[in-house]
Amino acid sequence: MIMKSHRLNRPSRSARLRALALWAVCPLLLIACGPPQPTALDPIPIDPGPAPIADPIYDPGYDVQQLQGTWAARWGGFVIRREIVGNREQVAYYNAAGQLSRSHTADIEVMPSGVGTTQTLRWSNLQSIVGPPATPNTARGEYQFDVSGARMTEYHRTGTKTETIVWSRIAGPPAPLNAPEPPL
Repeated sequence: MIMKSHRLNRPSRSARLRALALWAVCPLLLIACGPPQPTALDPIPIDPGPAPIADPIYDPGYDVQQLQGTWAARWGGFVIRREIVGNREQVAYYNAAGQLSRSHTADIEVMPSGVGTTQTLRWSNLQSIVGPPATPNTARGEYQFDVSGARMTEYHRTGTKTETIVWSRIAGPPAPLNAPEPPL
């Protein structure tokens, strides 16, 4: 004869009482002792760094102002000279013999990149003056840069590779941000 029991899948009375006690006591312990404290075995939290710049007084004119003037750099066997006036740049590449190999003009726009002190420079309307004509791939683009005094560093990303070009200001330093207005 087979006996059916309604208690086959039911926990015992003592197990139910232990569960009820834990359910009632654990929240009281959490309140009394506070949340668990980190130990040496816990992972170290990663600092996300400073929050993105959300400055309502952001002045895009200053960012372009800090680039004004004439810059020079060496890159890939060329000496490069760049003149920036307003939102327009003219760049000339000279070979090892000092001869002009190519040059172009472009409109530029500067904006914060949201990554540390770097900013983003976007160029458009690139037009060749000397050398090969601009292609649709080179007529517009952008890169990250950072300016520190008379030094500008550009970071050009191509796929997984980043190429760096370091420029030196050779003329036209910008006025300091808080410089007094010149007398009239």
